[in-house]
Amino acid sequence: MTKKNKQPDIVPHYFDDVRSYANIARAEAIFIESLIAKKSEIRNNYTLHQALEKAVHFLGDPNGRVLDMLVEFEVDDQHRQKRQKMHLGTLLCPQATGSDAQVTHFLCLSEDTDYLAKIHLDRDFSSNDPGGKPTPHIQIGGRVSKSLAAKIAGTAFWRDDLDKPRIPSMPVCSALLWHWAFLEYRNDQNIIPFLGADWWAAMVRDAEESVLKPFFDDGAKLMAEKPASGLLNSFYVPLAR
Repeated sequence: MTKKNKQPDIVPHYFDDVRSYANIARAEAIFIESLIAKKSEIRNNYTLHQALEKAVHFLGDPNGRVLDMLVEFEVDDQHRQKRQKMHLGTLLCPQATGSDAQVTHFLCLSEDTDYLAKIHLDRDFSSNDPGGKPTPHIQIGGRVSKSLAAKIAGTAFWRDDLDKPRIPSMPVCSALLWHWAFLEYRNDQNIIPFLGADWWAAMVRDAEESVLKPFFDDGAKLMAEKPASGLLNSFYVPLAR
């Protein structure tokens, strides 16, 4: 008789703040409000102004309304000496599939009508996936979002039907995704005004405090209190068996 493998003793309350939809929605609302307040300082980006006008509806009820935000920046690929478009997307849906919420952030690079590369970062709330998913996780490739496909009817240089591997990651919100993306292009003329602004630095610090600090605090607590559970195991949903 074969012995059944025992599931890790994972305590559900770890990473609750990270996986809380309300916490995510609150971080996005603060980000949007901050950008709206500084809109007069952000010039020459029509897609950003357009996205903020659309996002005002979300601010009326962040926990109950969909946020579908897509902004693009032209940036230099200094290695290839070409100009590219960097697309930064956020999708929050409180009831994407039944009672399960959807939270996705993505970065996609395009050139002319071709999609060159894409990563997206998900937080999964469903416990019904038979294969299990780490949450939050980073995935390379995946489907091109409807909002992005509506802008560029191009060719994707990856298999969009592959859903693995998913890499466990620290959580992000739009402020953290944008800041990380901006650091990759810190010398670009379209990015310097953001990274050089005091209000941007303050907003990133607030996002790190509200999104990253609980994550690292919980991770350290789990490793101290439940070392046998394993930190990576704790990323996978469902949390308890």
